[in-house]
Amino acid sequence: MKQIIFFVLLALDFFAKVYAQIDTIYYNNEGQEVHQALSDYQRIAVCDSNNYYHFIDRNLTGNKLANGSYIKTPKGIELEGTLKTYSPDGKTKTEHNYKKGKLDGEQYEYDGNGGKIIKHYKDGVVQGNYYFHITAEGNKTKFSTKDDKMIWESPNPDSRKEQFIQGTNWEYYIANNIVLNATCTIINEYGKWFRIDLCITNGTNEVLDLDPSAMFKNTIDGINHRPSWDYEVYMKKVRRQQNWEAALIGFSAGINAYNASYSTSTITTTTYNQGYSYTNFSTVQTYNPAGAVYANTQNLILFSQLDMEQKASNAQICNNYLRRTTLYPGDTINGYVLVERTKKDKNIEVFVNINGAEYQFNWFVQK
Repeated sequence: MKQIIFFVLLALDFFAKVYAQIDTIYYNNEGQEVHQALSDYQRIAVCDSNNYYHFIDRNLTGNKLANGSYIKTPKGIELEGTLKTYSPDGKTKTEHNYKKGKLDGEQYEYDGNGGKIIKHYKDGVVQGNYYFHITAEGNKTKFSTKDDKMIWESPNPDSRKEQFIQGTNWEYYIANNIVLNATCTIINEYGKWFRIDLCITNGTNEVLDLDPSAMFKNTIDGINHRPSWDYEVYMKKVRRQQNWEAALIGFSAGINAYNASYSTSTITTTTYNQGYSYTNFSTVQTYNPAGAVYANTQNLILFSQLDMEQKASNAQICNNYLRRTTLYPGDTINGYVLVERTKKDKNIEVFVNINGAEYQFNWFVQK
């Protein structure tokens, strides 16, 4: 019995030395110490034998908000060691390291998608000109320590990957929190063209101004630069060619209508004079109202079909041709531009400029 009492007293003495004091403090959401009735969360801090207070913050429903350590000094509380904060789902939100109340060493902020922001501090001051955001897939993006704005960098062409979609080979980059897919095909609609299709997803927090007239540079066979065609300029070419097409069809239709409206017959007459016979031939044109109605009806159908085809073609161009666009965070845009080509062209190299970062693509011409 004496031995039991001895060990109990020994244990009580140990805990009294190790945990000399337990504090319960109440705070509002502004971090001000308040009365329990006015509090938004509470802090339970246990002091060890080295006068370090190890605390846990919990809200009124009992969810953990933070945990860390501090010491009390004449100037007040100084955080020491690692301070962790938590999101409502219990995942770690931030992981900050302190030394004598100031941020010191690596600091982590988690984005909730498996990625994190890494900053380095010394004596409370952030170090370097930039810091990184690293996604769950390991993609790095730089941000300025001065203003927290993203630093756009041209990706290495070796980081370009490829995938097949419906049999079409698309090359793509994941860089600067942008996903950029591109493919190049040869088309001969209203001219001879390289058609460059793009799919751009904005994964940044920035609003992007995409202007095709300033986005594209290219070299063809290493030397010949040809700018991409502006939508309005291309549509003028399309409409001009469509007008010529309509004029030629109209001319042909007019001839056909005329031929269908009249029937031609030959009348033969024979006369006799002094024992000789003379044969005369004469051509007579007869108006055929039924043929005229039929021809005109067919022409109306022909022009109606042509008009529908041209409108459908123009609508498709309008919907798909890449024009100046404001791309908001999280949005995706699809579109294409055209670069004029010749029969001799073999290779085309394209640089797509987004906020100063150039994404390089290279295609071999397949006819």
